[in-house]
Amino acid sequence: MRQPTWRVAVVVCIATIALTPASMAQDMTGGMVTDPPAPVANDVATFTATYENLGPGPAANIYVSVLVPIQPQTFPMESPGFLAMVGSAIDSNGNEVAHGFDWDDTCNYYLFRLQDPNPPDPANPYTIPNPFPAGHEGSFRWAMPVIPMEGINAGRVIITEPESLRNSYSDASVQRVGPDDSIMGHAGLYNLVSLGGNCSAVLTGCVDLESCFGHRLWATDPFEADLEVVAGDNVGFPPETDPALGCGSGLVGFTAGRIALLRRGTCTFLDKLRNAQNAGASGAIIANSGLCGTLVNYDPDECTFTQNADVPTTAGQIDIPWVMMSRRQGEELIAAAQGGQTAHAKMGNLPGDHLDLFNRISQQPSDPDPFNNYLVTRVPISLFSDGFESGDTSAWSATVP
Repeated sequence: MRQPTWRVAVVVCIATIALTPASMAQDMTGGMVTDPPAPVANDVATFTATYENLGPGPAANIYVSVLVPIQPQTFPMESPGFLAMVGSAIDSNGNEVAHGFDWDDTCNYYLFRLQDPNPPDPANPYTIPNPFPAGHEGSFRWAMPVIPMEGINAGRVIITEPESLRNSYSDASVQRVGPDDSIMGHAGLYNLVSLGGNCSAVLTGCVDLESCFGHRLWATDPFEADLEVVAGDNVGFPPETDPALGCGSGLVGFTAGRIALLRRGTCTFLDKLRNAQNAGASGAIIANSGLCGTLVNYDPDECTFTQNADVPTTAGQIDIPWVMMSRRQGEELIAAAQGGQTAHAKMGNLPGDHLDLFNRISQQPSDPDPFNNYLVTRVPISLFSDGFESGDTSAWSATVP
C-alpha cells in the first residue's frame, strides 16, 4: 500500500484522451482533502473532493463522482437528514451535484456526481463542462452528520480482540468500482470487507431493506460479541469436509449470540448463513477462499467480492448481518479463535474517527488507461477543538494496483 505524503489532496492520476491533433494524453487528477482532517462544526463533518486537469491540453466528457456511505440519519432519500446532506453539496465551478443510489443494488452507498447545468448532450448530462481546460481545477463539498464526541457512523466491522488483530473495516460492497472491480480484488489491503447479496431490484430494493440477503451494516443497530469458528454437521457431505465451512443440516455446539466465523466453499452462502442463523449467531464473517470470480489481476489473499445472490430465493431469508473478509484477514481470525485466544468484534452502524470514500474520475467514452481511475481514501475527521483526538487520525490512500 502506498503511503501518501502530507499534503492538501491525495491524488491518483487518470489519463484522458486529448482533443489536440497529436492525441496527447490529458492528465486528470482527483482526491479528497485530508490535511487537515474533515472539519466538524455544529455536529456535521464537511468533506471536500478535488479535481484538476494537469494538461497539456483540454479534456472533454469528464466524470467526477464520489460514493458516500449511507447513514441511518440520511435514509431514506426523502428524509430530513438526506435532504440536508444533499442541500449542503456545492461545486466551486457551479456544476450541479446530482445524487442517487450507487448503481449496484446492494444498497450501501449514495452516489454524488457532478452535472453540467447546461450539458451539451441532454441525454448524457453527467459530465462537467467541455472542454475542461488544462490547468483548470475545482472541488465540491458536502456535509454529513456526526455523533457528538464519538465520530461519524457508517457500516463497520471492528475487531477489538485479540490485540494483535485490532482493526476497523469499512464496507466495500460497491460493484463496478473499476473495469475489473479492482478495489474488490485488493480489498484486504485497504481494510475493507464486502457485504453480500443484492436487495431485490435497484432502487425499490433499497427502500425495502427487508428484501436484502442479510442486513446492511449501516442499517444494523451496533452490537458486539465474541467470535466462534463454526462446526457444520456435514450431513449430505463427505465426513472429512472441513467443519469450518458450515455445511450440512446445521451447526454442532455453536454458542448462541456469538458472531460465526466460517470459510467460503463447498456449500452455498445461503446454506452457511441459514445454519449460522438457526444456531443463534448474531452475525457472520466468512473468510474468502482466495477465489474472486472474473476479477483481473487480483490478489488471492486480499480479494473479496459481492455475492450476487438469487434474490427471489434468498431475499428476506437471512436476518443477520454478514460480511466477507479477505482470505488473509479471515484466516488470521480463525487461527486466533481456534488457538484459544479470545476473539471479539463489533458490527453495525458504528461511529469512528474516519470515513472511507470511493472516488471516481474518468473520461468518456474512452480512456487510454481505464485501470487507474479509482481511489479509495480514508478521510479522518476532526472531532475535538481542544487539541485532544480520539484514536488514530492518520490518513491513508491507495491507488488500485
